[in-house]
Amino acid sequence: MRRLLASFVDRFLSLLLFAVKVTAGLALVLVFPVFCVYWSDAGGSFHPSVEVRDEAGVLLGKPLVKEIEGLTLDKRVDIVVLTLPGPLSGSLDDAVLDYAHRQPDPTALLENPVPYPERFRDSLVILAVSPEGRKVGCYFGEDVQLSMDDQKDIQNAAKDQFRRSDWRGGVLSMAKEYADAANSGAWETIGMFALAGAASIGGAVWLFLYFRSGLKAFKNVRAARDHYSRVVRDYDAIERYADLIQEDSSYGAEAIARYRAFCEEYAGFPRIAEDFVGGFSGPDWFRKCAATSAKAFRKRAFALDSQGRAVVKAAELLTMSPGWKDIWTNEVGRVMEDAERILRLRESIGRLSYSEPHSVREPFFEDAQELDAWVSVRLARLEALVLELETGETGPSDALEELDRMSDEIHDRAERLIRAASRIGLSRRGDRILESYEQESSPSNEESYSGSWKVNGVSGSYNPYTTIRPAFDFPPPRPSNVGKTPLTFALLLGAIWIAVVGVVKSIFDGDDDGDSSYSGSGGGSSGSGSSGSGSGSSSSF
Repeated sequence: MRRLLASFVDRFLSLLLFAVKVTAGLALVLVFPVFCVYWSDAGGSFHPSVEVRDEAGVLLGKPLVKEIEGLTLDKRVDIVVLTLPGPLSGSLDDAVLDYAHRQPDPTALLENPVPYPERFRDSLVILAVSPEGRKVGCYFGEDVQLSMDDQKDIQNAAKDQFRRSDWRGGVLSMAKEYADAANSGAWETIGMFALAGAASIGGAVWLFLYFRSGLKAFKNVRAARDHYSRVVRDYDAIERYADLIQEDSSYGAEAIARYRAFCEEYAGFPRIAEDFVGGFSGPDWFRKCAATSAKAFRKRAFALDSQGRAVVKAAELLTMSPGWKDIWTNEVGRVMEDAERILRLRESIGRLSYSEPHSVREPFFEDAQELDAWVSVRLARLEALVLELETGETGPSDALEELDRMSDEIHDRAERLIRAASRIGLSRRGDRILESYEQESSPSNEESYSGSWKVNGVSGSYNPYTTIRPAFDFPPPRPSNVGKTPLTFALLLGAIWIAVVGVVKSIFDGDDDGDSSYSGSGGGSSGSGSSGSGSGSSSSF
């Protein structure tokens, strides 16, 4: 019962983790289109609607309207030009607000006169002037509100013209200054678009990699099962070939030892499969541990398959069965690859030595020339070995032993090259080159590695996994992190992604229930400032 409950909880958490990750990824992908929709009314190019209320009778309405309507804004705005007659009994702020309340339809200017008597409606901009009161002001709906500095700039833009009684020109200057101030947030909008686009691209890339990881894990398991199916199919044949191998030579004994390791791995492979991927299904494939386990499982199955084929090849070559030449060519491929590596090593050190004096470089070049001759001799010897095997002059075990000696000699020659490099002051860089050489000479047991070589303009390839002389450890070591995602890690990851979704959502959640209104005052350069209620300010001119 406890095991069943644990399995149910684990499966539920796996499904939950998958849902959270996919939801978070989709949320990021949708950030940009949602942002575009959200800003569609705020990020375009719009011309304002204009209404002139010339109560003081100092403006020519229609030409002014056309000029202001020609301005371009990044959002929809209704501009009302208001001139108030006579002297002011109080502040311009109070006068404008009182004017709005006295209209037959106060909602034309006010948000809602009853609950919010001091709030101008959204999208409204009032450019006001009192010619006799010598006051200028600007007032805004909450969604088009500007800073106090911007308000002062708008008022100051008209003061010189108002002092000259150029009422029309002053109002037009205020409108232009407002347009400049309102559009100054365009770069902020562009930055938000860029961030939203980056989030969407990042989410799309992450989702792609996430799903690819799951699909790749499933693909690796399928490939592993194909390898294992081939082993099951050929197992009896591998056993028959193993019976042909005699242990009277080191290579025969080694082949038999590899066969026994193969049989032991084969017998335990169902348990190995269960350890690696036995419990994975559905959303489990998208866990990181699933990708790791599936890759390790494929590597294990591939190694088992390759080991079985290597035993077959060993039997065919040691018994000189038909087709032995192809097997021998595959064995020679390792030596040819080693020869290519040491020739590249010589070239790498040779390039470094050109910076040294001729007297210092000469001993190295003597070693390099001697290496070229040595490689040529060994290549000729490889060709001769084929003839000796055909005539029976050399047995397969002796030929394999000679290949091993060549490989050992190549490694010794590599060390000699490094010592030669040290004599010309290149020991430090030479050590790095030798380290690289050693890594190339010991490739990891990965299916993606394919043996190839190119020496003196001649190229070829071979299968490094089925050589009689082992190139890799068998069986491959088990990875340390195989297993399912721990519960605590799953919960933590789920919490992180839930937080991400919450942050993304909060970006687009507006505050629709705010009850505060801005009360401002402004000071003019040639008179005292006045204070009043409403979203805006005024000053003297």
